[in-house]
Amino acid sequence: MRASKFAGLAVAALLLAVPARRSVAQGVTVNLGRHVSIAAYSPQRFGDWRTDYSYWRPVTVYYVNGVYYMHEVPRAQPVVVYYYRDRYFFAPRDREFAVRHDNGRGHAYGRKARKP
Repeated sequence: MRASKFAGLAVAALLLAVPARRSVAQGVTVNLGRHVSIAAYSPQRFGDWRTDYSYWRPVTVYYVNGVYYMHEVPRAQPVVVYYYRDRYFFAPRDREFAVRHDNGRGHAYGRKARKP
C-alpha cells in the first residue's frame, strides 16, 4: 500500500513539474496609412454645387473593410470624392450633378466604385 501511495505522489509531482502548454494568440498589425472620414454632401457645409463646384477638388481615395484610405492599399476599391475647406465629401446626389459632372468617374455615393 505504501508503494502505491508513493507512486501516486510521484505521478502527481511529475504532472505538477511539467510545464503546461499554453496557447499564445499572435496577431499581426498592418499599417495601411492614414484613413480619412468622408462626409455626405451638404449645401450648407460645402456650398451649392451649381456655384461652388469650381472650388472643389476631386480626389481618389481607396475603400477597404469599411475604411477610406488616402493611398492605394491591397484589395481596395478606388472611390472619387471631393475635397473643400479641409473636408472630404461624397458627390451631391442630385441627378443633374451626375449628368453634368460625372465624366465617367462613377461616383460611389458611399458605396464601392465600379471597376474601370
